[in-house]
Amino acid sequence: MSLTRFLMSFAAACALAAPTFAADAPAAAPSASPAQTPGMIHRYSDLTSMTVENTSGEKLGKIVDVVYDQKSGKVRYAAVSFGGFLGVGDKLFAVPWSALKHQNDTVNNTHRVVMNADKQSLEKAPGFDADNWPNVGDAAWSAGVDKFYGDAHGITAAAGEPGYRLSRIVGMDVRNDAGENLGEINDAVIDVDNAQVGYFAVSFGGFLGVGNKLFAVPFGQARVAHNAEDKDYHVVMNVDKAALEKAPSFDKAHWPNMADPNWDREVRDFYSNRPAQAAK
Repeated sequence: MSLTRFLMSFAAACALAAPTFAADAPAAAPSASPAQTPGMIHRYSDLTSMTVENTSGEKLGKIVDVVYDQKSGKVRYAAVSFGGFLGVGDKLFAVPWSALKHQNDTVNNTHRVVMNADKQSLEKAPGFDADNWPNVGDAAWSAGVDKFYGDAHGITAAAGEPGYRLSRIVGMDVRNDAGENLGEINDAVIDVDNAQVGYFAVSFGGFLGVGNKLFAVPFGQARVAHNAEDKDYHVVMNVDKAALEKAPSFDKAHWPNMADPNWDREVRDFYSNRPAQAAK
């Protein structure tokens, strides 16, 4: 089932604090996010296949990745490929999330991303090689991107929060504090209106013997850990097999309606008695 609207009772998102890859800055301790007005939600995997248009309906490119804040889960940038439009095939452009408008066509069941920009302005935008990302946690880099789009869109620069790429998280192994392998991150769920990562969709198949099921884990219930000796990055959850066997789940081919407040309540009630993960 496609996701079209955000959870009616979207609760406060906890923080994911994480050590980072070489191209990302280290995270501080987690901080709580305030409750938000419900908005439109999409899976990360759906967003990265969406095209970006300008207000004239011209196709500009497509979203290829999403950069979010490690502490709060706030989405900061979309990495957009404008290759065909600008003739710079291998370049990506970090576009502030607030410069993109997401519109649902409920009649045709389609979604489009709109950016108020033309070719002349985009030719001056700061870009980078698709195979050589900048340090997205670097405050000077972020300030340069925010300044360029702030001049055109009236966007307030981010307050120096470290960035992290969602593509780094999806597919990452998940373990518990005892070091047992639980599964892997299958996808993420994003409130595009409020620019917030709400859930990670986790596959615990091999661990629980439920190969086709996914589990929606609230943002603050996982953290990224790094083994410096073997350069191993993985996600850690403070949970054991007995607890997971009781966790709400769904078939990976039939996602639930995450706008259903009863479903949201069930998931958050289950995890509400478990401590949010913090960096060690």
